[in-house]
Amino acid sequence: MKDDVKGDATGDLQQMRRRVLVALAVIGRPEMLGAASDLTREQIGFELCRLWFEDVYTPALWTVDGLKGDRHLSRVDRFWEAFDEDERAYLERFNRFIELRLEMTAEELRRQRAIDPDRWDGVSRDARNTLELIEPNFDAGTMRIGQILELPELFYPPQREPK
Repeated sequence: MKDDVKGDATGDLQQMRRRVLVALAVIGRPEMLGAASDLTREQIGFELCRLWFEDVYTPALWTVDGLKGDRHLSRVDRFWEAFDEDERAYLERFNRFIELRLEMTAEELRRQRAIDPDRWDGVSRDARNTLELIEPNFDAGTMRIGQILELPELFYPPQREPK
C-alpha cells in the first residue's frame, strides 16, 4: 500500500484493502463462512464470484451476469491507491482468472447460479495463491467476515415455508 496517504484517507484505504484480503481469504477457503445454508458448494462459489465482481473488486468490468454498468473511474483510481504495483498485477490476474472460469462454466449451471466444481476449485486455489502473494501472513479471523463482506444471506439463509 502506498505510504504517502495521510489522515482519514488512510483508514478508508486500509478498510478497502482489508475487504479485498478478506474476500480472497473466503474465496480461498469458503468453509470459513461456516454457513448453515441451503446453497450447494458450487452455488456458494458462484455467489462469492458475484461478490468479487460487484462489491469487492472495484475495477471489474464484468459481473456474473454481463457487463458492469456502474464503473466509476474515480472509485477505480481510489481502489488502486490501496495496493502497490505488484499487488495490482496479482489482483488483475486473479480477476481475469475468475472471468475465464465463469466463461467456461456451462450456461445451464450459470442459470442455476452455480459454477462448475472443477472451475470453482481452480478459483479457490488461485485466491489462496493471490492472498499469499499480497499478504503472506494474513489472518481474516472469523468474527467479522460476514460484516466485512456483507453476506448475511450466506450466514443466515432465508426461512423457507414448510412444504
